[in-house]
Formats: sequence, C-alpha cells, structure tokens
Amino acid sequence: RMVIAGIEVANFMAINFFTDETAPSWVGGPLHFTIFVSLLVWSLAMYMELSQILGFICTGLGRRYLASPRHWFDLTVLVMTGAVSLALLDKQVVEDTAFCTGFGVLVFCKWSRFLVYLR
Repeated sequence: RMVIAGIEVANFMAINFFTDETAPSWVGGPLHFTIFVSLLVWSLAMYMELSQILGFICTGLGRRYLASPRHWFDLTVLVMTGAVSLALLDKQVVEDTAFCTGFGVLVFCKWSRFLVYLR
C-alpha cells in the first residue's frame, strides 16, 4: 500500500505540474501518460479496496469496516481519485475552479495518507 500511495502522490504532483496554466506546450504527451498511470493505479487500488471490503464481509466483520474512520477516508480518497482521473480526460476541466479545488484537496489527502503509511 505504501508503494502505491507513493506512486499516486508522485503521479498527481506530475499532473499538477502538467496542468499548470504556465506549463509549456509540449506537455500533452506526458500529461496523457500520467493520466494513464493514474487510471491504472486507481484500478489496482480499487481492486485492493474491494477485496478488503469483501474480506471483512466474508469473515463477518463488515460492521468493523464501516465503523473505522480510516476505511472511510481511504474509500473517499479512492472515489475522489477516480472522479479526478476520469475528469482529466476532458482537457477543459483544468480551467474549472471547482475541479482545481477538488484536485488540491485530493493531493493534500494523498500526501496525508502517504505520511500515515510511512509511520
């Protein structure tokens, strides 16, 4: 999980750099690559989270999963990651203020989660 969190943080920092309004015009190719990596890592993280949910439910610990704030935080960050990654497929979304705010919050949450995994 820590490796995936590290890749996510680095990838979203690259996306932040490439979607900057002062970015050079050559960033189209690298931006598409970082979006592809983001979707790939997101699908892997989604698989792992769904496997974890299924494991909790199969062992009769579904309530324990739902009662943990850490699981809710991870699930929220995962859903936000998917929404941002899919929204990035539209090039005009980077000019939207709501998207930029959500993207900033997501990067902050990813850094927080990565720091928690490092302890």
